[in-house]
Amino acid sequence: MVWAASKLIERRWGGPAGSLSQGGPAGRSGADVPSVATTDAAKGDEPPGTKAGLSGRDEDDLTSALPVTQAAAHNTEALAESAPPNKPPASLGQSAISPDGQAPAAAAPSLKAMAPALLIGGLLALPGLAPVWMLNWGADPRVVIEANKIYVFERLYHHLDPLQFPPQFVLRFVLLSAGWLLLCRLTPADAPRRMLRAMTLAALALALIGTACGLVSLVDRAASAALLKYYWFRLSDAMVPMAAAFEAAALVAARRRFALGLDRWFWPTIITALAALHVADLAAIRPIPQAPRADKLPNYSHWRDLCDWIAASDAIAADALFLTPRQSHTFKWYAARPEVATWKELPQDAGAIVEWYRRMKEIYGTKRDDGTTKFLNWPDELPRQKIDRLAARYGFRYVVS
Repeated sequence: MVWAASKLIERRWGGPAGSLSQGGPAGRSGADVPSVATTDAAKGDEPPGTKAGLSGRDEDDLTSALPVTQAAAHNTEALAESAPPNKPPASLGQSAISPDGQAPAAAAPSLKAMAPALLIGGLLALPGLAPVWMLNWGADPRVVIEANKIYVFERLYHHLDPLQFPPQFVLRFVLLSAGWLLLCRLTPADAPRRMLRAMTLAALALALIGTACGLVSLVDRAASAALLKYYWFRLSDAMVPMAAAFEAAALVAARRRFALGLDRWFWPTIITALAALHVADLAAIRPIPQAPRADKLPNYSHWRDLCDWIAASDAIAADALFLTPRQSHTFKWYAARPEVATWKELPQDAGAIVEWYRRMKEIYGTKRDDGTTKFLNWPDELPRQKIDRLAARYGFRYVVS
Protein backbone atom coordinates (compact mmCIF):
# COMPACT_ATOMS: atom_id res chain seq x y z
CA MET A 1 0.00 0.00 0.00
CA VAL A 2 2.82 2.38 0.87
CA TRP A 3 4.56 1.57 -2.41
CA ALA A 4 1.36 2.18 -4.41
CA ALA A 5 0.78 5.48 -2.64
CA SER A 6 4.38 6.50 -3.29
CA LYS A 7 3.92 5.86 -7.00
CA LEU A 8 0.84 8.08 -7.00
CA ILE A 9 2.80 10.83 -5.25
CA GLU A 10 5.59 10.52 -7.79
CA ARG A 11 3.14 10.85 -10.66
CA ARG A 12 1.48 13.88 -9.06
CA TRP A 13 4.55 15.79 -7.82
CA GLY A 14 7.47 13.95 -9.36
CA GLY A 15 9.87 15.59 -11.80
CA PRO A 16 13.34 15.28 -13.34
CA ALA A 17 16.22 15.03 -10.95
CA GLY A 18 17.72 18.13 -12.51
CA SER A 19 14.98 20.25 -10.93
CA LEU A 20 16.58 19.64 -7.53
CA SER A 21 19.64 21.63 -8.58
CA GLN A 22 17.75 24.79 -7.69
CA GLY A 23 17.25 23.60 -4.12
CA GLY A 24 13.60 22.65 -4.63
CA PRO A 25 11.85 19.62 -3.21
CA ALA A 26 11.21 16.37 -4.96
CA GLY A 27 8.22 17.28 -6.93
CA ARG A 28 8.97 19.90 -9.62
CA SER A 29 7.62 18.94 -13.00
CA GLY A 30 9.57 19.01 -16.24
CA ALA A 31 7.48 21.92 -17.49
CA ASP A 32 9.29 24.23 -15.08
CA VAL A 33 12.80 23.54 -16.43
CA PRO A 34 12.72 26.20 -19.22
CA SER A 35 11.79 28.79 -16.61
CA VAL A 36 14.86 27.89 -14.56
CA ALA A 37 16.99 28.14 -17.70
CA THR A 38 15.59 31.59 -18.43
CA THR A 39 16.45 32.84 -14.97
CA ASP A 40 19.98 31.45 -15.17
CA ALA A 41 20.46 32.98 -18.62
CA ALA A 42 19.46 36.36 -17.24
CA LYS A 43 22.33 35.97 -14.79
CA GLY A 44 24.76 35.09 -17.57
CA ASP A 45 25.11 31.42 -16.56
CA GLU A 46 24.98 28.52 -18.95
CA PRO A 47 21.37 27.40 -19.28
CA PRO A 48 20.79 24.11 -17.49
CA GLY A 49 19.33 21.59 -19.83
CA THR A 50 21.85 22.17 -22.63
CA LYS A 51 23.74 19.21 -21.17
CA ALA A 52 21.20 17.39 -18.97
CA GLY A 53 17.69 18.20 -20.11
CA LEU A 54 18.65 18.37 -23.86
CA SER A 55 21.22 15.58 -23.92
CA GLY A 56 19.27 13.67 -26.56
CA ARG A 57 19.39 16.49 -29.16
CA ASP A 58 22.00 17.03 -31.81
CA GLU A 59 24.29 20.07 -32.07
CA ASP A 60 21.94 21.92 -34.47
CA ASP A 61 19.10 21.75 -31.96
CA LEU A 62 21.38 23.04 -29.20
CA THR A 63 22.55 25.92 -31.37
CA SER A 64 18.98 26.90 -32.28
CA ALA A 65 17.86 26.71 -28.65
CA LEU A 66 20.44 29.21 -27.35
CA PRO A 67 19.18 32.33 -29.17
CA VAL A 68 15.68 31.71 -27.85
CA THR A 69 16.99 31.53 -24.31
CA GLN A 70 19.12 34.64 -24.79
CA ALA A 71 16.13 36.54 -26.21
CA ALA A 72 14.11 35.57 -23.18
CA ALA A 73 16.95 36.85 -20.99
CA HIS A 74 16.90 40.25 -22.76
CA ASN A 75 13.13 40.43 -22.21
CA THR A 76 13.64 39.68 -18.52
CA GLU A 77 16.24 42.47 -18.22
CA ALA A 78 13.90 44.93 -19.94
CA LEU A 79 11.06 44.03 -17.59
CA ALA A 80 13.35 44.40 -14.59
CA GLU A 81 14.39 47.91 -15.67
CA SER A 82 10.76 49.04 -16.11
CA ALA A 83 9.42 47.42 -12.91
CA PRO A 84 8.87 49.49 -9.71
CA PRO A 85 11.79 49.31 -7.23
CA ASN A 86 9.96 47.16 -4.63
CA LYS A 87 7.96 44.99 -7.03
CA PRO A 88 9.55 41.92 -8.63
CA PRO A 89 9.40 41.79 -12.43
CA ALA A 90 6.61 39.74 -13.91
CA SER A 91 9.03 37.66 -15.92
CA LEU A 92 8.75 34.01 -16.87
CA GLY A 93 11.55 33.07 -14.52
CA GLN A 94 10.08 34.94 -11.57
CA SER A 95 6.63 33.43 -11.85
CA ALA A 96 7.69 29.79 -12.03
CA ILE A 97 10.11 29.09 -9.18
CA SER A 98 10.98 30.97 -6.01
CA PRO A 99 14.61 31.18 -4.78
CA ASP A 100 14.20 28.09 -2.60
CA GLY A 101 12.82 26.03 -5.48
CA GLN A 102 9.19 26.22 -4.38
CA ALA A 103 6.38 27.49 -6.55
CA PRO A 104 5.04 30.80 -5.17
CA ALA A 105 2.21 30.00 -2.75
CA ALA A 106 -1.03 31.88 -3.03
CA ALA A 107 -1.65 34.16 -0.08
CA ALA A 108 -4.11 32.65 2.41
CA PRO A 109 -7.23 34.71 3.03
CA SER A 110 -7.19 36.68 6.25
CA LEU A 111 -9.45 35.86 9.16
CA LYS A 112 -11.25 39.15 8.59
CA ALA A 113 -12.00 38.20 4.99
CA MET A 114 -13.34 34.79 6.08
CA ALA A 115 -15.39 36.17 8.99
CA PRO A 116 -18.70 36.57 7.07
CA ALA A 117 -18.56 33.02 5.71
CA LEU A 118 -17.61 31.64 9.15
CA LEU A 119 -20.49 33.51 10.76
CA ILE A 120 -23.02 32.26 8.21
CA GLY A 121 -21.70 28.69 8.47
CA GLY A 122 -21.92 28.83 12.26
CA LEU A 123 -25.50 30.05 12.16
CA LEU A 124 -26.45 27.29 9.71
CA ALA A 125 -24.87 24.69 12.02
CA LEU A 126 -26.63 25.87 15.19
CA PRO A 127 -29.90 23.97 14.51
CA GLY A 128 -27.88 20.76 14.65
CA LEU A 129 -27.37 21.36 18.38
CA ALA A 130 -31.11 21.39 19.08
CA PRO A 131 -31.47 17.57 19.37
CA VAL A 132 -28.57 17.51 21.83
CA TRP A 133 -30.14 20.18 24.03
CA MET A 134 -33.54 18.49 23.88
CA LEU A 135 -32.18 15.14 25.12
CA ASN A 136 -31.88 16.36 28.71
CA TRP A 137 -34.23 19.36 28.53
CA GLY A 138 -35.99 19.65 31.88
CA ALA A 139 -34.20 16.63 33.35
CA ASP A 140 -33.28 16.56 37.02
CA PRO A 141 -29.64 17.75 37.32
CA ARG A 142 -28.89 14.85 39.66
CA VAL A 143 -30.12 12.40 37.01
CA VAL A 144 -27.94 14.10 34.38
CA ILE A 145 -24.87 13.83 36.63
CA GLU A 146 -25.56 10.14 37.28
CA ALA A 147 -26.14 9.48 33.58
CA ASN A 148 -22.84 11.15 32.66
CA LYS A 149 -20.96 8.94 35.13
CA ILE A 150 -22.61 5.79 33.76
CA TYR A 151 -21.95 6.84 30.18
CA VAL A 152 -18.25 7.66 30.71
CA PHE A 153 -16.99 5.46 33.52
CA GLU A 154 -19.18 2.34 33.27
CA ARG A 155 -20.30 1.79 29.69
CA LEU A 156 -17.97 3.67 27.29
CA TYR A 157 -14.79 3.97 29.36
CA HIS A 158 -12.79 2.25 26.60
CA HIS A 159 -13.54 5.23 24.33
CA LEU A 160 -13.81 8.12 26.76
CA ASP A 161 -11.82 7.68 29.99
CA PRO A 162 -8.04 7.88 29.37
CA LEU A 163 -7.30 6.56 32.85
CA GLN A 164 -8.97 3.27 31.88
CA PHE A 165 -7.33 2.85 28.47
CA PRO A 166 -5.22 -0.35 28.26
CA PRO A 167 -1.56 0.67 28.75
CA GLN A 168 -0.46 -1.24 25.64
CA PHE A 169 -2.90 0.78 23.52
CA VAL A 170 -1.63 4.05 24.97
CA LEU A 171 1.98 3.01 24.28
CA ARG A 172 1.09 2.02 20.72
CA PHE A 173 -0.54 5.37 20.04
CA VAL A 174 2.37 7.33 21.56
CA LEU A 175 4.87 5.41 19.41
CA LEU A 176 2.79 5.99 16.29
CA SER A 177 2.59 9.72 17.05
CA ALA A 178 6.36 9.86 17.59
CA GLY A 179 6.89 7.99 14.32
CA TRP A 180 4.68 10.48 12.50
CA LEU A 181 6.70 13.40 13.91
CA LEU A 182 9.92 11.72 12.77
CA LEU A 183 8.52 11.24 9.27
CA CYS A 184 7.57 14.93 9.19
CA ARG A 185 11.18 15.84 9.99
CA LEU A 186 12.52 13.57 7.27
CA THR A 187 10.21 14.73 4.48
CA PRO A 188 9.71 18.32 3.27
CA ALA A 189 6.03 19.16 2.93
CA ASP A 190 4.10 20.81 0.15
CA ALA A 191 1.02 22.91 0.86
CA PRO A 192 -1.51 20.03 1.07
CA ARG A 193 0.65 18.05 3.48
CA ARG A 194 1.31 21.14 5.59
CA MET A 195 -2.45 21.45 5.99
CA LEU A 196 -2.71 17.75 6.89
CA ARG A 197 0.05 18.18 9.47
CA ALA A 198 -1.76 21.14 11.01
CA MET A 199 -5.00 19.15 11.25
CA THR A 200 -3.16 16.22 12.85
CA LEU A 201 -1.51 18.49 15.41
CA ALA A 202 -4.93 19.96 16.21
CA ALA A 203 -6.32 16.44 16.71
CA LEU A 204 -3.44 15.63 19.07
CA ALA A 205 -4.11 18.86 20.95
CA LEU A 206 -7.73 17.76 21.45
CA ALA A 207 -6.47 14.40 22.74
CA LEU A 208 -4.25 16.20 25.26
CA ILE A 209 -7.22 18.27 26.41
CA GLY A 210 -9.19 15.04 26.83
CA THR A 211 -6.36 13.60 28.91
CA ALA A 212 -6.48 16.65 31.16
CA CYS A 213 -10.25 16.20 31.51
CA GLY A 214 -9.62 12.60 32.51
CA LEU A 215 -7.22 13.65 35.24
CA VAL A 216 -9.96 15.86 36.67
CA SER A 217 -11.75 12.65 37.69
CA LEU A 218 -9.17 12.18 40.42
CA VAL A 219 -10.72 15.12 42.27
CA ASP A 220 -14.21 15.55 40.73
CA ARG A 221 -15.78 12.64 38.86
CA ALA A 222 -18.97 14.52 38.02
CA ALA A 223 -17.13 17.41 36.34
CA SER A 224 -14.80 15.00 34.55
CA ALA A 225 -17.69 12.91 33.19
CA ALA A 226 -19.49 16.03 31.95
CA LEU A 227 -16.39 16.92 29.90
CA LEU A 228 -15.22 13.47 28.78
CA LYS A 229 -18.53 12.52 27.14
CA TYR A 230 -17.62 14.64 24.09
CA TYR A 231 -15.19 12.05 22.64
CA TRP A 232 -11.89 13.95 22.73
CA PHE A 233 -9.89 11.02 21.31
CA ARG A 234 -11.91 10.03 18.24
CA LEU A 235 -10.31 12.50 15.83
CA SER A 236 -6.72 11.65 16.75
CA ASP A 237 -7.50 7.92 16.43
CA ALA A 238 -8.18 8.54 12.74
CA MET A 239 -5.86 11.44 11.91
CA VAL A 240 -2.56 10.11 13.29
CA PRO A 241 -2.58 6.78 11.37
CA MET A 242 -3.74 8.49 8.19
CA ALA A 243 -1.14 11.25 8.44
CA ALA A 244 1.62 8.73 9.20
CA ALA A 245 0.65 6.69 6.13
CA PHE A 246 0.80 9.76 3.87
CA GLU A 247 4.16 10.87 5.30
CA ALA A 248 5.58 7.36 4.92
CA ALA A 249 4.45 7.20 1.30
CA ALA A 250 5.94 10.63 0.61
CA LEU A 251 9.26 9.61 2.17
CA VAL A 252 9.42 6.41 0.11
CA ALA A 253 8.64 8.32 -3.08
CA ALA A 254 11.23 11.03 -2.40
CA ARG A 255 14.05 8.69 -1.36
CA ARG A 256 13.50 6.25 -4.21
CA ARG A 257 13.56 9.03 -6.78
CA PHE A 258 16.18 11.48 -5.57
CA ALA A 259 18.38 10.01 -2.82
CA LEU A 260 21.72 8.32 -3.48
CA GLY A 261 23.49 5.31 -2.01
CA LEU A 262 22.24 3.76 1.21
CA ASP A 263 19.92 6.70 1.86
CA ARG A 264 18.01 5.77 -1.28
CA TRP A 265 16.95 2.41 0.13
CA PHE A 266 17.14 2.60 3.96
CA TRP A 267 13.84 4.31 4.83
CA PRO A 268 11.89 2.82 1.90
CA THR A 269 12.98 -0.65 3.05
CA ILE A 270 12.03 -0.03 6.68
CA ILE A 271 8.62 1.43 5.83
CA THR A 272 7.80 -1.20 3.23
CA ALA A 273 8.77 -3.97 5.68
CA LEU A 274 6.47 -2.55 8.37
CA ALA A 275 3.62 -2.27 5.88
CA ALA A 276 4.26 -5.84 4.69
CA LEU A 277 4.13 -7.14 8.27
CA HIS A 278 0.80 -5.41 8.83
CA VAL A 279 -0.69 -6.73 5.58
CA ALA A 280 0.67 -10.23 6.24
CA ASP A 281 -0.94 -10.24 9.68
CA LEU A 282 -4.31 -9.35 8.18
CA ALA A 283 -3.84 -11.81 5.31
CA ALA A 284 -3.28 -14.62 7.82
CA ILE A 285 -6.50 -13.77 9.70
CA ARG A 286 -8.95 -12.91 6.93
CA PRO A 287 -9.23 -16.37 5.29
CA ILE A 288 -10.27 -17.88 8.64
CA PRO A 289 -13.99 -17.38 9.40
CA GLN A 290 -14.29 -14.94 12.29
CA ALA A 291 -17.22 -14.21 14.56
CA PRO A 292 -18.29 -10.57 14.44
CA ARG A 293 -16.79 -8.45 17.20
CA ALA A 294 -20.33 -7.43 18.15
CA ASP A 295 -20.97 -10.89 19.62
CA LYS A 296 -18.70 -12.10 22.42
CA LEU A 297 -19.99 -15.67 22.35
CA PRO A 298 -18.09 -18.97 22.61
CA ASN A 299 -19.79 -20.59 19.60
CA TYR A 300 -20.99 -18.15 16.98
CA SER A 301 -22.25 -20.76 14.51
CA HIS A 302 -24.59 -22.23 17.15
CA TRP A 303 -25.79 -18.73 17.96
CA ARG A 304 -26.67 -18.07 14.33
CA ASP A 305 -28.48 -21.40 14.03
CA LEU A 306 -30.57 -20.61 17.10
CA CYS A 307 -31.43 -17.09 15.91
CA ASP A 308 -32.35 -18.32 12.45
CA TRP A 309 -34.60 -21.00 13.96
CA ILE A 310 -36.39 -18.43 16.12
CA ALA A 311 -36.81 -16.07 13.16
CA ALA A 312 -38.36 -18.83 11.04
CA SER A 313 -40.56 -20.26 13.80
CA ASP A 314 -44.32 -19.79 13.43
CA ALA A 315 -44.84 -20.97 17.02
CA ILE A 316 -43.03 -17.95 18.50
CA ALA A 317 -44.95 -14.71 18.23
CA ALA A 318 -43.23 -11.79 16.51
CA ASP A 319 -43.52 -9.70 19.70
CA ALA A 320 -42.40 -12.47 22.10
CA LEU A 321 -39.90 -11.08 24.62
CA PHE A 322 -36.60 -12.90 25.29
CA LEU A 323 -34.00 -12.81 28.05
CA THR A 324 -30.67 -13.10 26.20
CA PRO A 325 -26.97 -13.23 27.15
CA ARG A 326 -25.68 -9.82 28.23
CA GLN A 327 -22.89 -9.74 25.63
CA SER A 328 -25.02 -10.87 22.71
CA HIS A 329 -25.55 -7.86 20.49
CA THR A 330 -27.17 -9.27 17.34
CA PHE A 331 -30.26 -11.06 18.62
CA LYS A 332 -32.66 -8.50 17.16
CA TRP A 333 -30.84 -8.58 13.82
CA TYR A 334 -30.99 -12.33 13.30
CA ALA A 335 -33.97 -13.49 15.37
CA ALA A 336 -36.20 -10.46 14.69
CA ARG A 337 -37.55 -10.63 18.26
CA PRO A 338 -37.31 -8.12 21.14
CA GLU A 339 -35.16 -8.70 24.24
CA VAL A 340 -35.33 -7.38 27.80
CA ALA A 341 -31.94 -5.63 27.77
CA THR A 342 -28.56 -5.76 26.07
CA TRP A 343 -25.26 -4.21 27.00
CA LYS A 344 -24.66 -2.77 23.54
CA GLU A 345 -27.84 -0.73 23.21
CA LEU A 346 -27.09 2.25 25.40
CA PRO A 347 -29.71 5.03 25.30
CA GLN A 348 -28.68 8.66 24.89
CA ASP A 349 -30.93 10.75 27.13
CA ALA A 350 -30.15 10.96 30.84
CA GLY A 351 -33.32 9.37 32.19
CA ALA A 352 -33.13 6.37 29.84
CA ILE A 353 -29.42 5.85 30.59
CA VAL A 354 -30.10 5.65 34.32
CA GLU A 355 -33.03 3.25 33.77
CA TRP A 356 -30.99 1.10 31.37
CA TYR A 357 -28.15 0.76 33.89
CA ARG A 358 -30.59 -0.03 36.71
CA ARG A 359 -32.08 -2.80 34.57
CA MET A 360 -28.67 -4.24 33.66
CA LYS A 361 -27.65 -4.34 37.32
CA GLU A 362 -30.95 -5.89 38.37
CA ILE A 363 -30.74 -8.67 35.78
CA TYR A 364 -27.03 -9.45 35.51
CA GLY A 365 -25.41 -7.64 38.45
CA THR A 366 -24.03 -9.33 41.50
CA LYS A 367 -22.04 -7.98 44.41
CA ARG A 368 -18.39 -8.72 45.00
CA ASP A 369 -16.91 -9.03 48.46
CA ASP A 370 -15.66 -5.44 48.29
CA GLY A 371 -19.14 -4.14 47.48
CA THR A 372 -18.55 -3.37 43.80
CA THR A 373 -20.82 -4.70 41.06
CA LYS A 374 -19.82 -7.66 38.92
CA PHE A 375 -21.82 -8.36 35.76
CA LEU A 376 -22.64 -11.92 34.73
CA ASN A 377 -22.99 -12.75 31.04
CA TRP A 378 -25.31 -15.76 30.81
CA PRO A 379 -28.85 -16.25 32.14
CA ASP A 380 -27.98 -19.78 33.27
CA GLU A 381 -25.58 -18.20 35.78
CA LEU A 382 -28.62 -16.70 37.54
CA PRO A 383 -30.59 -18.58 40.23
CA ARG A 384 -33.90 -20.03 38.99
CA GLN A 385 -35.81 -18.01 41.59
CA LYS A 386 -34.32 -14.79 40.22
CA ILE A 387 -35.26 -15.70 36.63
CA ASP A 388 -38.85 -16.37 37.71
CA ARG A 389 -38.97 -13.03 39.52
CA LEU A 390 -37.51 -11.19 36.49
CA ALA A 391 -39.99 -12.93 34.17
CA ALA A 392 -42.88 -11.74 36.31
CA ARG A 393 -41.48 -8.21 36.34
CA TYR A 394 -40.57 -7.79 32.65
CA GLY A 395 -42.94 -10.24 30.98
CA PHE A 396 -40.53 -12.43 29.01
CA ARG A 397 -41.44 -16.03 28.26
CA TYR A 398 -38.22 -17.29 26.66
CA VAL A 399 -34.64 -17.51 27.91
CA VAL A 400 -31.57 -17.98 25.67
CA SER A 401 -28.65 -19.48 27.58
